[in-house]
Amino acid sequence: MKSAVIVVLVAVALNGCAMGGTYSVSEPYITETSEHRLDADGTFYADGIVYRVIPLNYKPGIDAVGPVLPLIPIMCCRNLDRSGQSFHVALYFYPQSEEFTLTPSGIMLDIDGKTLSPTAAGGPFPCAADEARHTKCTYQEQDLTTNDLSKPVQIRRGSYILAYPVMTPDPKQPFAIRIAGVHRKEQLLSAPQINFKGISHGSWFPFAGP
Repeated sequence: MKSAVIVVLVAVALNGCAMGGTYSVSEPYITETSEHRLDADGTFYADGIVYRVIPLNYKPGIDAVGPVLPLIPIMCCRNLDRSGQSFHVALYFYPQSEEFTLTPSGIMLDIDGKTLSPTAAGGPFPCAADEARHTKCTYQEQDLTTNDLSKPVQIRRGSYILAYPVMTPDPKQPFAIRIAGVHRKEQLLSAPQINFKGISHGSWFPFAGP
């Protein structure tokens, strides 16, 4: 076994290598007519504010590397897998003024025929999401609070995390987020229901050798 690994490493060093993998995510879509725009990545454009709904239910698949063909399994992005933990949703906000407030209890999750309110929330936190929706948010569970979720808070640029009383669903599980907790000067901001469906992605790309 040791000699086989050495052979592979030498081959990679001399000939370059290839990397490939699969993963699943929940992709957003809307079915109702809206005066505002929803991009494919879940970015919603309204008057004076832009925000993005990011479910933190990324599911890693099979990742591998190898010379020419990626045949050697590796572990990738397992730290983003929240399976078996409470479902967290990130709301990234980019307000253009200080007129906007967020009431966490007004952000509802529809799943399995149930409508759920968040049981904890916090933010804003730094979150980074690439084009593949690999999203990493820098926060700890203890950073979320269970108090005053029906109290409006001023929206600042960054990501607000909402925790729901349900286990993190597999991306293939359909669900929806209803945003009825964003106000501008105490007036509710109209937003369509954002639905999510699972989709799998795969990639393969080579690295040149010396």
